[in-house]
Amino acid sequence: MSLRNLTLFVSLVSCTLVFGQNSKTALLSNAAVHVLYRGQDNPVQVCVQAVSHEALSIECATATVRKDAKQHLWYIMPTDSAADRLTLKVFKSANGQKVLLREQICAIVNPPAPTITGLRYSVTRTTDSGNTSTQSFTISDMKKVPRKALLNSNAELMLDYPAETMKSEKLTIHGFSAQIRQTKYECVGNRFSEDAKKAMTQLKSGDVVSITDISATDEAGKNVPAATCTIIIR
Repeated sequence: MSLRNLTLFVSLVSCTLVFGQNSKTALLSNAAVHVLYRGQDNPVQVCVQAVSHEALSIECATATVRKDAKQHLWYIMPTDSAADRLTLKVFKSANGQKVLLREQICAIVNPPAPTITGLRYSVTRTTDSGNTSTQSFTISDMKKVPRKALLNSNAELMLDYPAETMKSEKLTIHGFSAQIRQTKYECVGNRFSEDAKKAMTQLKSGDVVSITDISATDEAGKNVPAATCTIIIR
């Protein structure tokens, strides 16, 4: 079968690859080149008209391919650390034979670093009648952070991983350093240590807190270096 005929056949059966579990705009054309992250399981969904998920398969010579039948996904992990691209082949099983539906070239890149995207904290108030109510706050602009927010006993840094291969709520900080007035304070988890908070009581508007040496843990238990964050007191 010629490449021209294969392309026509692919168009007729409407074989679509969707990259990223939450992607709404990644419906690919036949000539599209998409991105896979190096060293990670990249979720890929295959949609073919009138063909069941069970009859479909993905093969790749330079990646491990794992099928999740429950979620109708394949997870692709590139295995060649030096390669900058790979080719996925989509097959349909019919009458005991495999029929090639599509070949998709994908670029391989290093995953982006986790990023601190904000600070969240809560305040509990007691009314005159003795009832209590808790209100939660989120600060997304780290260049305008009130000192009282940093000193809040429930204050915690929010960490996000832009890659769709990982759920951000399962990525947690297990250690970082906060530099306040040229002194470094080691912290554990995504909250400031008591020593750091004590030092932050002296901060004034315009002062800077640098969050460095951040080490994050993903849902698989792998340590991932995170980007440095700068907080400016409002």
